[in-house]
Amino acid sequence: MEAHDALSATIAQRSGFKGLWASGLSIACSLGYRDANEASWSQLVDAGERIVNSTQLPVLVDGDGGFGNFNNARLLARKLFQRGAAGVALEDNCFPKMNSFVGDRHPLADIGEFSGLRAVKDTVEDDLVQVARIEVLIAGYEMDEALLRAHAYADAGADAILIHSRRSTADESFRSRALGRTDFRSRSFRRNTTERPSLCTVKLESPQ
Repeated sequence: MEAHDALSATIAQRSGFKGLWASGLSIACSLGYRDANEASWSQLVDAGERIVNSTQLPVLVDGDGGFGNFNNARLLARKLFQRGAAGVALEDNCFPKMNSFVGDRHPLADIGEFSGLRAVKDTVEDDLVQVARIEVLIAGYEMDEALLRAHAYADAGADAILIHSRRSTADESFRSRALGRTDFRSRSFRRNTTERPSLCTVKLESPQ
């Protein structure tokens, strides 16, 4: 369930939800900003910490595109880990980002550049779940490009892949499975402590 502050996180937990999505859009709006990286990474981290501290649920934080290059992204990931987040989602948008539902075609980060998320994984290792969010379908490209990026990001160390779509049905997801190029597996991630909740994710691996 989405949460953008301590109150919304507490309501979600009391309503029975098992995990929280700290939405970059909602956090930005709650601070009076647009969803265009107008809120700083440090403001995002502070908001994430308040969400973490208000519940016992695992929190996946929306890290947008990492707020710049891979150096900024790994700094963001390290700080989120220090504040207790269970994971971070990074998307292959350019910086500064444009909200996914504005316009029909968006510029995307180069596939090789975004695959620099290996540096992020090396920084936090298995202590923080790293989700690679693919914006290709939002940007107006085809499923083949989405799957190409999915496998590149998995090879670069992503623990989970999220292919973002505008559609209200699961047609595109079923199509990706039908192509026989994806392998979805359930996996649980835990830090070496009982204090931090675990986060269950779906992992995409290259077929053998």
